[in-house]
Amino acid sequence: MKKYLFLLLPFSLYSSEINFSKIFTKQIPSDMISNQFDILVSRDNSDDITTIFEKYIDIFTTNELISIKLQDNIKANYNTNIYSGKLSYKVKTHSFEKLNDFVKELLYLKDEKNLTLNIQTAKSILSNKLKEQTFHALRIRAINYGKSYQNSLTNDIKRRCITKDIKIKDKQIINNNTNTLKIFVDYKLECQ
Repeated sequence: MKKYLFLLLPFSLYSSEINFSKIFTKQIPSDMISNQFDILVSRDNSDDITTIFEKYIDIFTTNELISIKLQDNIKANYNTNIYSGKLSYKVKTHSFEKLNDFVKELLYLKDEKNLTLNIQTAKSILSNKLKEQTFHALRIRAINYGKSYQNSLTNDIKRRCITKDIKIKDKQIINNNTNTLKIFVDYKLECQ
């Protein structure tokens, strides 16, 4: 057995490990718009606020935009016997026109006394679907690069090189309406 281990020793002496890192980047524009809406109401009793909220909840849940409920609460101020409520929703869409029509619908509905409708500034965002598609394409590009580098190295140094490990980390950087998606890749190759 010792004789066989001795024969393997020269092969391991000529083996070398190569570690390097590379960054792959793609800039893509945002494909969605996000807006937050807050409805603030004050009334003498909580049932009135609940009735108003139900009207708004119907609008948020029946439109064709993607709505996410953020908050729905009613608090009593026992010193003044006044109830105040807040209903918050975040709306996301691919269409600025649909968002604009939705805002018009909310403003048309706002005929209640002591009701405030806060509309935050619309933000451009990147949909999860487009983000995942882009990260997937970057990962494929990184793997193909590793394979190509492995083959090139094998030809250049006339030794068999194999990829032992590839580690990939994703990162999104948002800058105005452009999203920079990056993957940081660590490669480990072994040449014999």
